[in-house]
Amino acid sequence: MKPIIEVHSTREDWLLARHGSIGSSLSPLLLGLGPKSEGMERNGWLYHWMRMNPAARERYADQIAQDEERSRAGAGINFELRTALEPWVAAMMEEQLGIKIIDPGPYCIVRSAEKPYLSASPDGFTVPDHDIAAFTFTPDGTEEGGDLMGATVGDLIDEGYVDAHTEYKTVRWSQAHKWRDGEPDLYATVQLHHLLAFPEFKHWDGGYIGALIGYGDSKEERLAFAVARDDDLIELIQETCERFWGYIERDEEPPMDGYLSTTRALRLMHPGTKPNKTTVTLGSQFIASHLGWQNTQTEIKRLERELERFRQELEAEAATHEAGEIFIPADPESLPGGAKWTRTLISPKDGTCKHCGKVTRKARPYTKFTSTKR
Repeated sequence: MKPIIEVHSTREDWLLARHGSIGSSLSPLLLGLGPKSEGMERNGWLYHWMRMNPAARERYADQIAQDEERSRAGAGINFELRTALEPWVAAMMEEQLGIKIIDPGPYCIVRSAEKPYLSASPDGFTVPDHDIAAFTFTPDGTEEGGDLMGATVGDLIDEGYVDAHTEYKTVRWSQAHKWRDGEPDLYATVQLHHLLAFPEFKHWDGGYIGALIGYGDSKEERLAFAVARDDDLIELIQETCERFWGYIERDEEPPMDGYLSTTRALRLMHPGTKPNKTTVTLGSQFIASHLGWQNTQTEIKRLERELERFRQELEAEAATHEAGEIFIPADPESLPGGAKWTRTLISPKDGTCKHCGKVTRKARPYTKFTSTKR
């Protein structure tokens, strides 16, 4: 079977079309790999279930609409920035890896015909015949190309002109440590393998990932990776997506998983008690949940005290020094690398009256003790 290619004219239509399937952005989240977005992690299955399940979207339409409106604040600017930088990442990958990339356009969706719940929007495709890449392709056709006149990117995939796909990433410096040791970030690797998990692409050997780290900075880094196909990872993606989609088809809430986004979804589904101030009697099967909750609270307090004790030991050893360093040997029993501990004297400003300027509150200096990975 051949994959289904869709091309949408607007971002709104593209986002709407993605609602009914598991895309490459959702796949790593279902595996628990997602970074925080808008200040909240989004790994909870219930969070995505209530948005993708048609029955749930109808039941909780108002709550979902309000939450998505809050989530969209600022997202458009980030999307436009990433889109503007993608041609730079593609050109860098071509130069470093010796490949040729064609652009399917920002609103292209590839769906699996065999497993329609799987979809992806690849950033680019590579073509082994470099002459093809010399032409300018649009989602609707080519501007020139002899025998390929009028061919779409979908035609090139169907006819075997395309042999791999690409994933572009713009990375903040705070996330740069995930791209060290000559390996791409696992989150991006899962996104790349999501398309390879389609049965229609089982003959592809891998793909390519490009990253622009610290974009806009004079010290920005440009990394490019050729990623080999990992069949064990593909099997995990297929099993996870199939299991999640089963909850969608059965209109069955997935089990609680401990993620904060699941708590957020529960509070959207059940926003409050007013005016229905009733009490429910929980069955005996929830005794273990209640006792587990109580015992975990006690353990958290113990661990917080233990954490503070470790911090105190390090701070005491640093004494009055501004910074301290520790190096951990690279052996099987410990993590390689090390850490740098910084002791900073914080001098906050005094509180003053906004009318007369007199000091109303005397601020006290304090010490902040932080650590960073080397």
